[in-house]
Amino acid sequence: METSSYDQLKMQLDAAESALKAIRQGSVDTIIGDQDRLVVRLAESEDREAHLKQTLLSIRNVNRLIVTEDDPGSLIQKACENLTSTMGYFNAWIALVDENHQSVNLTGAAGFKTGFTPMIESLKQDGFPFCMLHTLKTDVLVVTEDPAATCSDCPLSGNYEGYSALSHRLEHEGTVFGMLAVSVPAHFAHDSEEQDLFVEVAMDLGFALSKIETGRALRESEKRYRSLFEFMDEGFLRADGNGTITMANRAIALMCGYESAEEMIGLAMTTLYAD
Repeated sequence: METSSYDQLKMQLDAAESALKAIRQGSVDTIIGDQDRLVVRLAESEDREAHLKQTLLSIRNVNRLIVTEDDPGSLIQKACENLTSTMGYFNAWIALVDENHQSVNLTGAAGFKTGFTPMIESLKQDGFPFCMLHTLKTDVLVVTEDPAATCSDCPLSGNYEGYSALSHRLEHEGTVFGMLAVSVPAHFAHDSEEQDLFVEVAMDLGFALSKIETGRALRESEKRYRSLFEFMDEGFLRADGNGTITMANRAIALMCGYESAEEMIGLAMTTLYAD
């Protein structure tokens, strides 16, 4: 009796899974037999799934960091460390630029065997490498197939052998803060899910940098306002709905016979009119 096509396929799949299991366990180190093409496909699929899980873990760690970090230098350095710690990315670096995109203010990096110092020195002496110039000018993902061969002006190119680079500028609502670059195995560089995850983390970092900048601007504004308020010549105070003083400056404190404005905070307004 002739074996049905379904039975043939099932036998082929079973054999392929057995071969793949043997490879995983180290029992064999070569793929042999008629089922080799299916084994290769299963191995590639498993490799991709494992890599995406590592990438997702990296992004989850970065998102946790975004919620708590309020210093841009610490944010970008820790972000690079998180992106590489799970091996989701082989290496990662971030450069933050000034508002005119002419110079670098801060850098963060992780995963470079030769260290990141050569890039820092190059940024100071030679300006931005081509990959950075290109990334800052566009709002889409930039894929560099073989940085080791094509990025001759980059002092880090030797770290990319066998890897491709993904880069994206960090921005939020039209403000560009800098760029993020990572390396991935070359066969993942054009994977749509891989690219989407990378763009997502770049957008999240752009939002975080915007949040930090906005918070810093508010604090500076409040500081200037408080300084002006405290040292103005006119007396000023503020009370809540219950008539309790919540703000007072030095001038009003002196007018009311107090040595400092702090003494008035928490008092009832009626105290000022008492006989």
